[in-house]
Amino acid sequence: MKDVILRHDGSFDGFLSAVFTAYERKLIKSDIRLRITNTNAPADLFARSFELTTDPEKAQRVWRRLHALWGAEGVRYFLKGALYDCTERDTVLLGVIRHSIANAPRSVFTDYAHDDILTLSQWVKSVQREMHRMKAFVRFAKAADGIYCAPVAPDFDVLPLIAPFFARRYADQRWLIADMRRQYAVYYDLTSTTLLALDELAIQGWEQQNVDAEEPFYQRLWQDYFRATNIAERANRRLHIQHMPLRYWRYLTEKQHAPKPITTEKK
Repeated sequence: MKDVILRHDGSFDGFLSAVFTAYERKLIKSDIRLRITNTNAPADLFARSFELTTDPEKAQRVWRRLHALWGAEGVRYFLKGALYDCTERDTVLLGVIRHSIANAPRSVFTDYAHDDILTLSQWVKSVQREMHRMKAFVRFAKAADGIYCAPVAPDFDVLPLIAPFFARRYADQRWLIADMRRQYAVYYDLTSTTLLALDELAIQGWEQQNVDAEEPFYQRLWQDYFRATNIAERANRRLHIQHMPLRYWRYLTEKQHAPKPITTEKK
């Protein structure tokens, strides 16, 4: 059996272009072990490897085909799985596409006996769990320019999925949620959301806490509230960490080193 690897630039359009190439070059055969991966993945000396250029037109053709195959709900399900971060992601997604096309028009997303379908379902659950946690663990701070900003570092790339939730919840405020791990942000300007790249200077700005003059007061207020509502005699650290994993604490206001409780009026 021949091993063939199609490498792309790491974008979702790049992946769809690779899928197009796989069918165009008739690489979907039983005697070929095909893998799709990005250019940062480790090389395999024993496989034929092809570097592909992302072609938006080819990507759109594949995307329209998948939309016709699965419908809007199926496409959303597939996209959630595509946000899972791991090296074998593209190969599993290709397996799902192959299985879907081979069994069209029947829906295959409940074929859990198929390895790739089962893996996709597990990834979707993980991404949905991360979405749920991010909705609860985002903490905004008012910046000096009046924009409410929140740094986060989710395990998976869920910002595009949670942005509509915050746009509805804080529709009358300009806000920005920054994924510090992937170095990009989603910005809401009171009418729409936009994806922005973050550079090193922006990240350093976060670290320096360039916040509004009144923001420390409100942060202390929140920390005091969190401390006052806790019952020390009933504290269960293990359960607490189970519901609020330690990896999220870095950007949670109530988990920072709180100053003395507020006992005087706001200055």
